[in-house]
Amino acid sequence: MKLIIEFHAGSIFNKVVSMIQEFQSWFSTQGEILGYILAVFHFVISAGLLTLVIISHTIYPSVWLKLFVFSCLFLIWLQHVVLDICIVTVWEKNLTTGTLTPFHRIVKDIFAMFNLTLSDYDTYLLIVEGVAVGCFGLELVSHLAVYLMTNRALNIA
Repeated sequence: MKLIIEFHAGSIFNKVVSMIQEFQSWFSTQGEILGYILAVFHFVISAGLLTLVIISHTIYPSVWLKLFVFSCLFLIWLQHVVLDICIVTVWEKNLTTGTLTPFHRIVKDIFAMFNLTLSDYDTYLLIVEGVAVGCFGLELVSHLAVYLMTNRALNIA
């Protein structure tokens, strides 16, 4: 039996863009305003995921919350690596005028304090995302191993 999966990133991207365009018409028809709303949403999602990572390892270390955070981070990392873009950033750039998206203007100002550029941001983002996804994935594997050893009486040693 042979299973062939065809993957066309362009067609998937076009379908995502058409769904997003339908969704954006619910808020406003002015592109510039939508671009800035989306930039705030982008920043809130980024800060929210970072907050959830901290909460899932300190205040509420539940496996289901760690799995949720891992799933979100994995999907974001996957679109950054496979598509080589952030879909939200492209959407922001298409809606606003100027060379930088509103989100990148915020990031540029923050990175300027540390004498870093936007290309440094992209590089460090991919490195940090890859390490985070790898570490959180291994953490979930360790939770599974502990569950199997305690509840299924598996003895590895």
